[in-house]
Amino acid sequence: MELTNPADIRALLARHDFRFSKSMGQNFLTAAWVPSDIADASGADAHTGVLEVGPGIGCLTEQLAQRAAKVVSVELDERLRPVLAETLAAYPNVELVFGDVLALDLPQLVAERFPGLRPVVCANLPYNVTTPLITAFLTAGCFDTVTVMIQREAAHRLCARPGTADYGLLTVLTAWYAELELLFDVPPHCFVPAPKVTSTVVRLRMRSAPPADVQDEALLFAIVRAAFSQRRKTLINALAAGVPGCDKARAAAAVAATLLALRGWIAPATARWVLLALLGWYWVRFIVLPVDVIKRTKVLNAFAVTWWVNSFPILPAVTGAVLLWYGAPFERRVWGSLLLFIVVSALAGYLTIIRYNHKLKKSQQ
Repeated sequence: MELTNPADIRALLARHDFRFSKSMGQNFLTAAWVPSDIADASGADAHTGVLEVGPGIGCLTEQLAQRAAKVVSVELDERLRPVLAETLAAYPNVELVFGDVLALDLPQLVAERFPGLRPVVCANLPYNVTTPLITAFLTAGCFDTVTVMIQREAAHRLCARPGTADYGLLTVLTAWYAELELLFDVPPHCFVPAPKVTSTVVRLRMRSAPPADVQDEALLFAIVRAAFSQRRKTLINALAAGVPGCDKARAAAAVAATLLALRGWIAPATARWVLLALLGWYWVRFIVLPVDVIKRTKVLNAFAVTWWVNSFPILPAVTGAVLLWYGAPFERRVWGSLLLFIVVSALAGYLTIIRYNHKLKKSQQ
């Protein structure tokens, strides 16, 4: 029996009177290359213990059992017990656990089931519980890698850029605990029933140490959860409502103290001085120098002077426009303010030149 053959799948399910459950997100693979490639990507070998979640009828479990020393498959749907008993009967290194994986103590499971083995996760995750499952795997602290197939949109959320709509708590958790690799896509026609979305296989390699030193990791993620749990609120209000012992005054002080600018390398106070210096320099360039030139040289060609005034800031203006469109929110505010000042200063410089031009003409009459 081939577990990815549609005819064999239909016959198997008919024998056990099994019907798909939409609420459990059940979609079984019908393309033989997919479970094989996922199992290869997991790196399972004779020294590996694999935790699988949602084995379905066992097509991925079968591939893992052929590579790993031991496979523990956790299945929520009790109706699949006789199905899996039939399809996995030939693999003594597979242990089936029926229940909710989110209710299990994962470090304890790994310690008891995989002594002396390298523990990894490899699974075709149900779409409706992707976030809590990946969060559980990341925070368990007992896995070497996590190789899973998830909805493509969820995969993009894992690696979203800061400042985008997809960037959120799961993105931060992923970056904190692991290094992410997007491996390959799996189209809908590779499943039965076919989902309406494309799937993506991702691999998370757990970090040996976090990317930054923090005194209180629990407080860090309490702040992150509060910040992303109420996106429509301001950050200060979200922190005041979501972090225990934090009122608006403390939240405002914390935001002011920790907010970084200019791609995260300059503190707010420094950034303000840099911005003021730039604005002051442009003020001198746009207003003081042109007026002084007119006074000293009696230049009457307003167009020429205006061109000279406006030619220099082209590069920062273009840079500001690019960052305004693609940059992070704080960068948008900084460069937006600078661009606005450039435009206003250019207009003021032009009007000043016209004014002096007019005065010079009147004095010559």
